[in-house]
Amino acid sequence: MGGFSSLFSLQGTHEFFSGAACPAFDFVPTPACRRLVANGEVLLRREGARLAAYYDTDRAGALPDTAHFDFLAYCRDSDFHNYTDAPLMDAGRMLYFDSADADDGGRLSRNEYVSAADLRPESEIPDEFRQRGMPALFLVRIAAGARDLAGRAYFVPFRTRRTAWQYYVSGKGVVGTDLYVAAPGGEEEFDYQGDVGLPNGRQASLYRSRTLLPLLNDQPVHYALRERFNGRLVVRKLPVPSTSSLARETAEGGEVPTSRIFVNL
Repeated sequence: MGGFSSLFSLQGTHEFFSGAACPAFDFVPTPACRRLVANGEVLLRREGARLAAYYDTDRAGALPDTAHFDFLAYCRDSDFHNYTDAPLMDAGRMLYFDSADADDGGRLSRNEYVSAADLRPESEIPDEFRQRGMPALFLVRIAAGARDLAGRAYFVPFRTRRTAWQYYVSGKGVVGTDLYVAAPGGEEEFDYQGDVGLPNGRQASLYRSRTLLPLLNDQPVHYALRERFNGRLVVRKLPVPSTSSLARETAEGGEVPTSRIFVNL
């Protein structure tokens, strides 16, 4: 008995998870793909965050020379749209990836990360992907078979969203001009925007990041709140944004996504 060898593997990676696999993706084979798997005696297994396909080495002849394995990708994370910078759907177009377009490393997107270049009109997407019910997040076609048993690893890479971080600092005796938000090295990286009213009627001092900052599952950088005139630490490690809350502001050049963080001293 020869056992099973790798035919191909597929996963979605994400900058939000430091470039590692996104654990919330499910790859669902189309009906035609399920028939192909059964007739070709292929074993599909979920291994952590990736989908792996194996063939029986004693029965490789059951595989067509080349066949298309088609998958609908869904995401179980309701916050995925909040922390992902990608055009997930656009006026009759969908994200579609084909192993024929993969680079040498198995990346299926046309650019470093998923982008508008990966959107395809529905009229150009193979009929095998026709579906009812909830639309898929993206579609993937993998070509493999008896002529290609290399066991290639494919991945779809997503980029994390960048937002303007806004700290709302409130508390008795807080004077906005006396404080600043500092990077780990002590330098000031946020601008004081004045005092604003909160929904609960209290006043807060608003500090806004000078650049758009990435949303990451494990933030490597934590900002501190310091006194301006002597540098004394007020809060050593300010909280980082939640991915469940995302706002938008209209600014010069269009809308800017913002993350609001509330700090009560």
